[in-house]
Parts: sequence; C-alpha cells; structure tokens
Amino acid sequence: MQRWQHHLLGLFSGLALSAPALATPAYHVSVDTAALAGSAGFLDFTLGGLLDSPAAHVSITGLSGGNANGSTVLDGDAGTLAGGWQLGNLGAFNGVYQGWQFGNRLDFDLAFGGDWLSATSGSGSTLAFKLWDTQGQTLLARDGNGDLLRFELSAGGQVGVNRFPDASGGSPAATVAAVPEPQSVVLMLVGLAVLGWRLRRTRA
Repeated sequence: MQRWQHHLLGLFSGLALSAPALATPAYHVSVDTAALAGSAGFLDFTLGGLLDSPAAHVSITGLSGGNANGSTVLDGDAGTLAGGWQLGNLGAFNGVYQGWQFGNRLDFDLAFGGDWLSATSGSGSTLAFKLWDTQGQTLLARDGNGDLLRFELSAGGQVGVNRFPDASGGSPAATVAAVPEPQSVVLMLVGLAVLGWRLRRTRA
C-alpha cells in the first residue's frame, strides 16, 4: 500500500472512532399545509421536563415553506441561533411562538442534545409542535392537546416520535425522517475506502 493510502485509511479510522461522541439524534420534519396555504397563523414549539429530567435541548433550523409574520416570542429556556432557535428544558415553560404565513408545505430540521443522551436515570422530556390559527384554534391535528408531533426523550438517548391524525381522523399531516448520524456516514466512507484499496490490489 502506498503512503497516501496509509494516511487516508488512518484518517478515516480516526474519524470513525471519534464520530460516536459527535452523534446526536436529528430529524427532518415536513408538514402538509396545502389546506392552509395563503392563510396566517402561528408555529408553536415547546420543550419541557420534570424536576429530575436530565438537561435536554433542541436546535430548530432550516425552516421553509411560508414566511415569518411578525416577531418571535421566546419563553423560558429559549434563544436564537443562526437560521433558527434553540430550546432547552430548564425552565418551567420553554417555547418558541412564531407568526407564520403558510405555504403548501412546511419543512424544518431538529437536532437534539444534552445530558439525557448519556444519563442512566431521570424523567423524560417532551418536545411538542402545533399550529394555531389567528383565532386561537389548533390546526391539522386531532390530538387532545392540539399537537401535530411529539418527541419523547428518555434517559439513555431513546427518542419516541408520535404523529397525530388530522382533524378529520385521516393520515397525519406531518412526516418525520431521521437524519443519518455522523458515525454512519464515516463508517460508510471507511468501507468505500477499504473496498477501493482492495480492488486496486486485486487488479495489480
């Protein structure tokens, strides 16, 4: 094997070993808002836990499919990020409330982090997402709380995703897709590098 190949495989191996420390659960969310297109309302994200819940936070980015309408209201353990917001579970009520002009589809990305990923005990935390109209009525959801989505975070990094049917009892308006964790991508690259090297050796 040539020297550059040794260096390349060494680099990939190092990344593969370090990647698990970088991994956080991440999801892409799409909501079919065609029935609301052109109307105004609100996006509502809340994250909460109990007194013994390990620290948790979520980054909300990549928002598209409409336009912000008015200022953002941040409550409790909430703040802004470049291109989005971050919510934590340290306050009694933690939320992001954003006026919105709806398009045909709403998209955003979620990335979770915090002590709950490695905790061995403690109560869970819940991220809830709902839509409101300008009259204070929830939209597109039949859930008793009006939630379109709930992410249940449990100690040890377990995530439960709950999608709720629309108001007529039909299919949920929201779809959720997990984003591959960094170590999965790195291990795939390592595999491709090793396969390429073995093919070159076989041909030689």
